[in-house]
Amino acid sequence: SNFLWMNYDDSDFYISDNLMVKPRYRRLIKGENAADFTPLEFTIFMVLYQHKDEPIAQETLYEAVWDDNNISDSSSTLKMHISNLRRKLKNLLGDKFSLCFVPQKGYRLSFK
Repeated sequence: SNFLWMNYDDSDFYISDNLMVKPRYRRLIKGENAADFTPLEFTIFMVLYQHKDEPIAQETLYEAVWDDNNISDSSSTLKMHISNLRRKLKNLLGDKFSLCFVPQKGYRLSFK
């Protein structure tokens, strides 16, 4: 019942004409190419996507992703997952997206 999971379901959807998301498989597909994500990476992606173009505070991501699980080193863990997510998106999308850290605000995902 986290507010970040707005109407999240398993239905496939398109981010743009040729970029498809398959939540059931935690996969993004662009043309002939695909990127597969771990459960944590995909959760982070969905939270950022549902708030795209606006920064999401790290604390908010912790709550959404780890759901109050006791992760002692969540800051570096989050950075690691964001880094892996960014690398996979870059392999698939090149420069057609940005996933950046906005100081004092949080992480922001945008598509170009």
